[in-house]
Amino acid sequence: MSFFGSTDYSVEVGRGRKPGVSPAAFVGTNPALGKTLETLWDPGGLVVFPTNGEQWQARSLDPGDTGPLTMIGLDDQYDLQIETKNLNGTSAVVFDRPDWFRPRNFAYTNLSRNLGGIIIEPVGGGDIRSLIRAGKGQSFNGFYTVEGGKSLMLLRAGLDSPKNKDIIVENTITDGLTGVTITGGDFASYQSFNQSPFESKIVFCEKTDLIINGRSTNKEVLASFIFQGYLFDETLPASSFQLMGLA
Repeated sequence: MSFFGSTDYSVEVGRGRKPGVSPAAFVGTNPALGKTLETLWDPGGLVVFPTNGEQWQARSLDPGDTGPLTMIGLDDQYDLQIETKNLNGTSAVVFDRPDWFRPRNFAYTNLSRNLGGIIIEPVGGGDIRSLIRAGKGQSFNGFYTVEGGKSLMLLRAGLDSPKNKDIIVENTITDGLTGVTITGGDFASYQSFNQSPFESKIVFCEKTDLIINGRSTNKEVLASFIFQGYLFDETLPASSFQLMGLA
């Protein structure tokens, strides 16, 4: 089947034919989820965001990783930034921007995949900002921050749990206007992939942080979660909580 000439809205957005609208998605994976609440991201544990803009560095755990690493995230003005540098194996490579503030995605774009885990962290060390597991080529961060001057509409979510394993996830929302954090809801899955389309679309205002955390009654469960939606080039005269009917 060909979609050329299609009038399907999602297809047209994906083709870049709806000005001011772009597809948005994030996939979070935790390779060893346990009984303690953790973020669905590669490093494990709970993600800690910077409180101010930072300069970041990247290093591999294998000396053979010398290809290009592309860093995508927001600066401290909530503007999207992209920067690429070649890695230097286990020696840290410092990226240029001094104002990285919210990580989004990191990709090792060499012809061969990364031999070792790639760590992204503040210059001089500190809390890990992201991790690319060995052989994966990109990060899988279960969080998303809405850029300044934009709004995010979520269309559907999906939660995947392996055979004979259970997962319980909760999403936390930090409102971009008030800074208040709430739990958006709990979702559970047992040895299946559960996809939930939202009949009433959920909209979040600029600068809102969404984080997916989870736990399991089992040990070291590979857990994955996906959000899909649209990013609109517009600000909204309301907080995310007002848009959700909570304020």
